[in-house]
Amino acid sequence: MGSVQLRPLTDADLSFVSEVRHHPETLSFLHDQRIFSAEQMREWMRSRTPEWYMVEADGTMVGYVRISDRDSRNQCVKVGCDIHPRYRRRGFATAAYHALFDTLRWEGCHRVWLEVLPDNAAAISLYEKLGFLREGRLSQAVRHGNTWWDSLVMGRPVVPDTGINAKVVAVYIGQRRANPGSPKDAYDLLRFLLDKEVTVDPGCSADTIIVYNKDSCMDEHRMSWARRAEEVLAGVDGLSTPRGRFRVIVRDNIGLSFGAFNHAFTYHMTEYDHWFFTEDDQVVIHDGCFASAIEQMQSDPQIGFVAIVGVSEDTAFPPHAHGGVGVSSRSVLRQVLAANRCERHPRGHLPYHWERGYDEQECKGEIRFTNAIHQLGYRLSNLNKNDVCVAWRDAGKRTPRMVPWSHAMTDACPS
Repeated sequence: MGSVQLRPLTDADLSFVSEVRHHPETLSFLHDQRIFSAEQMREWMRSRTPEWYMVEADGTMVGYVRISDRDSRNQCVKVGCDIHPRYRRRGFATAAYHALFDTLRWEGCHRVWLEVLPDNAAAISLYEKLGFLREGRLSQAVRHGNTWWDSLVMGRPVVPDTGINAKVVAVYIGQRRANPGSPKDAYDLLRFLLDKEVTVDPGCSADTIIVYNKDSCMDEHRMSWARRAEEVLAGVDGLSTPRGRFRVIVRDNIGLSFGAFNHAFTYHMTEYDHWFFTEDDQVVIHDGCFASAIEQMQSDPQIGFVAIVGVSEDTAFPPHAHGGVGVSSRSVLRQVLAANRCERHPRGHLPYHWERGYDEQECKGEIRFTNAIHQLGYRLSNLNKNDVCVAWRDAGKRTPRMVPWSHAMTDACPS
């Protein structure tokens, strides 16, 4: 099965929608079994009740989804999906619902529900696998000819049960190879990052673990900015975030970001179910990103890491995710630990290069960090949402998941 996308319905899609809806295999399980003319279908679509979205797989139309009965006060909507009979039993309905839940969650929806006829065993089985629960039964609520049928009501929260989670951010206020280039710029980046951590909702329970990689070998000018950064971090330690709290760890700068990732996980792995790793110059600016990545993993057990910046497409290097930025589960990461035991780490470690400085950090740190997950047989998958993060002072859109940086982004941040 290829990737699935949703897009708004257009007039050009009506004949396909009519073909799907009026197909005997579809019609027999609909609550409303009327046959509509082309003009009636067009009026129905243009009324925006329900809202229609086409389901496409690699550019081919395979079905549609419907949204109706929006309850803005309770953040609840009714949903439905019909896949063309020739494309059924290939996972498209499951993928379409996950894409729909993703869209609704980012719109702020809290709950979805639907109705299904009690003899539609295949649909009920699908809904239960998607996490829908049977919430009630409407007695003799549907009329088919001279026969009255019951209707089952099923529902689920849009946000999945993601457990307790952690976002690990590696922070450094020292000499770098690229942006931020000055100590003040690094300090400004820290303030921008912290502002986003308290204003952007991850969509799930999540503590933010700031791992400050401290470098004691600085000149006095750079050290003065580092001390200011340390004061800021000490001030936020323990403060609330949208779905958790800040936890600040100070450590020696060995292994750069990947040493920080390993440090946070090995010390706190028993406390959190899913782990989001990111560097301080890759900042999430869109709500729901963490929850979306978790649900993507939960929908496919072969996915071991969801890349937020992106999976490298350079075949000259082993498969890996850029910057090691992304989400994995405690279960997968524990397997990585077990596969990476050594004299220095007899209980295992997440891959990092334990020398100081930048030499060999790309191959022995960044690449190995997520390639170790690939080596276990898991897939590295790109997040299925775009425009979710920004690289500090990078005006380019390096991957679809990134937004070009601009000075306007920092205007509202505290100085």
